Amino acid sequence: MEVQKAYKFRMFPDQQQQDYFWHNILANRYIYNIARLQKDHYYSRHRKQRSAVFDVAREFTILKAENDFVKKADSLSLIYSMRALDQAYVNFFEGRANFPKSRNKKHKSYVTYRLGIYIDEGFIKFPKVNKPVKTIFHRDFPEGAVLKSQTISTTGNNEWYISCQFECTEELFIKKEVKEETTIGIDVGIKDFAILSDGTKYDNNRYQEKSLKKLKRLQHELERRVAYSNGWYETRNKISALHSKIVHQRNDYQHKISTKIISNFDTVVREDLNIKGMLKNHHLARVISDAAWGMFFQKLQYKADWKGKNVIKVPQFVATTKPCSACGWKNDTITLKDRVWICEKCGTKHDRDINAAKNIKAYGLNIKYPELTGESTTVDNRQPLGAVDEAVNPALTGEKPVKKRARKSKVSGSSKVKSRRVST
Repeated sequence: MEVQKAYKFRMFPDQQQQDYFWHNILANRYIYNIARLQKDHYYSRHRKQRSAVFDVAREFTILKAENDFVKKADSLSLIYSMRALDQAYVNFFEGRANFPKSRNKKHKSYVTYRLGIYIDEGFIKFPKVNKPVKTIFHRDFPEGAVLKSQTISTTGNNEWYISCQFECTEELFIKKEVKEETTIGIDVGIKDFAILSDGTKYDNNRYQEKSLKKLKRLQHELERRVAYSNGWYETRNKISALHSKIVHQRNDYQHKISTKIISNFDTVVREDLNIKGMLKNHHLARVISDAAWGMFFQKLQYKADWKGKNVIKVPQFVATTKPCSACGWKNDTITLKDRVWICEKCGTKHDRDINAAKNIKAYGLNIKYPELTGESTTVDNRQPLGAVDEAVNPALTGEKPVKKRARKSKVSGSSKVKSRRVST
């Protein structure tokens, strides 16, 4: 079976090599935007799609001969940009993405093919570059892998990276058998970053909050500088370096945690959180974005796919904090301040987060593999484990929600009901 894998490495190009990479980025942005305008103009006149690769590319052959700026760029990267434009329109008409937009100066990467690129120990040789680029290969390439494409990108801190995509011939991963003893439930939070159902807790280091004081000072310093002066560029580079440090710290911490969890357990059960909706709470938005739960879930997912492990998602409206993980009794009086509580029915003392992780694990196994536990999801008080709050989402309970009375508009006197967009 052919598997696509990508590995990202750090490059250290000199000034001449950086100029060549920037030239390719600008040329790809120019070709992409011109091709997009021509496709839109052709569609508005003929109501018919036009392929950027086959139709528009003929005109760029003439443009390349007349324009030295385009001629000096990597030709394979220009072809890839036009193919990416065609795919963007296909995704739009099939309802998978929004309408393609022009690339702006924030787009700092380009993709090219392996033709003419040679990888040596500690160096990468690019076509039209005088000497190889120094590169740190922190890991070995897959055995028998074929290099397919490369993505060259840069950051605001002038750090250069190359992402090498390999086509690996590997045996089909057989998913691990789901067993209760090799399953772990994960609850993410703000006080602690991740809480496992076995009692393990990982601290929330809050890297952005630790650097917030220094970041504010640098931003105030940037405001006092004369715009586009040497001091202004120096301060801006310091801000970019600080942001880059925060990103590297967060990624390193999440990679270590996700690798450890996937290596020790065959099945991971987690909540399917609506993180975009949670960010609308302005009191917690900064802390939630600093935790970056979405990036952590992505790392868990692709590492589980690589190793044949299982990831089970629990719906977001399932109550996992209130039910007792021992008997199922539901504590309706618990608040956000209550970190420890005692079950009034069985007397079990619960840590709020560990109890939630245990409920996530139990609910995920019961809805997917009920034969593993041999128990019903209904407890003694007829309250399902992880019951859904009807007031929050009555659609999931199978009952029809009570319709609210229409409000009368003060302007026209007619009855109007305000529509609310529901995110899916």
